[in-house]
Amino acid sequence: MEKKKRVVVYTDFTDTLGEVVERDMPEMRSGTDVERYTAKVRDYLRRQPDNLALQKVRSGKVLTAVDLDSLEGLLASSGAGEPEDLARAVENAHGLGRFIRSLVGLDQKAVQEAFADFLAGRTATVSQIDFVNLVVSHLTRHGQMDPSLLFEAPFTDTAPQGPTQLFDLDQTRKLVDVITSINDAADAATA
Repeated sequence: MEKKKRVVVYTDFTDTLGEVVERDMPEMRSGTDVERYTAKVRDYLRRQPDNLALQKVRSGKVLTAVDLDSLEGLLASSGAGEPEDLARAVENAHGLGRFIRSLVGLDQKAVQEAFADFLAGRTATVSQIDFVNLVVSHLTRHGQMDPSLLFEAPFTDTAPQGPTQLFDLDQTRKLVDVITSINDAADAATA
């Protein structure tokens, strides 16, 4: 191949952008994308099936301060991100146990056992069972649930006016109590 001769071009441009100013962007400080961080942590936690504290999180058992320390050490050694990323995620989830549970979910059998007393001793209608199954499904997938969601879709697909359409006030309170106790189990027990 023959070498081609290139023509040299001279230019004389003037900078029209002006002065360069440095801006502080706190959400970009660590350089870690929140979704990417949570995906990395989720993947790492799923590869730790033998961790006892993690098993307690998935089974919905009450966590101790020692369990939370163990989980914090586990995440610190994961290499998924910076300590600031973990601190931010824990703060957004309102606690380490709740953050981890939101990633790994709950064991379906454990959630069903938590609702066994709620359904025991009475004959439930198909709509009531479907409603409780929706709650179980949500808790299994997300690991926690804000009770106010009972008045939103998909729960209102079964009961348009919320759980009070299917259950009396006392039963609705018991339903909310079960959800709250499952949520609270992700926090460290104080004793």
